[in-house]
Amino acid sequence: HNKLRKLGYTIPEHELDVQLFGVGTQDALRRFQKKHKIFRTGILDERTRAALTRAAVVVESGKNRIEGRIYLDDGGVAKGLKLAFYSRGFGGAETKIGEAGAEDKRFYTVITSEFKIGGRHATS
Repeated sequence: HNKLRKLGYTIPEHELDVQLFGVGTQDALRRFQKKHKIFRTGILDERTRAALTRAAVVVESGKNRIEGRIYLDDGGVAKGLKLAFYSRGFGGAETKIGEAGAEDKRFYTVITSEFKIGGRHATS
């Protein structure tokens, strides 16, 4: 319940009071699964729990998250691939905001406190 609430999902008060995984909690979990491209079952399985934990950590830290997948044209694994992320500021000046390795799972994640808002560089 707590992680879903921290992420902005509404849980009925009754379900919170008695710690019930009811219809409202299941609905919130399905919406979370849809947003994170996880098969919508409404069940807190291992994949959903891991995604929920990652999302809650980012919200609690107050930092931004950049994530994605690497697909090679031939379907091969991008093992050992290193990615660098830059924020382009006014006049084209670039600031490196993070780097990540795709490892052999084709996923990458960068958590950073630097970002751009309306052409201004901001840090948290």
